[in-house]
Amino acid sequence: MHSTGMSWELIVVDDGSDDGSTTVIKELTNQDNIKCLLLAKNYGQLLLFRLALIMQLGSI
Repeated sequence: MHSTGMSWELIVVDDGSDDGSTTVIKELTNQDNIKCLLLAKNYGQLLLFRLALIMQLGSI
């Protein structure tokens, strides 16, 4: 990815997908700035947003 001179962090969230997308997400996490949150069932957007905020390392 082209460097912008800014630090960045990407959190990818999957809440129970059964389409095989978790395989792609797991491959992305091999990169330093990408984290994944894989859940077994759908918990809804609000909870996932809160969990992603807890996982983030940088400041918003």
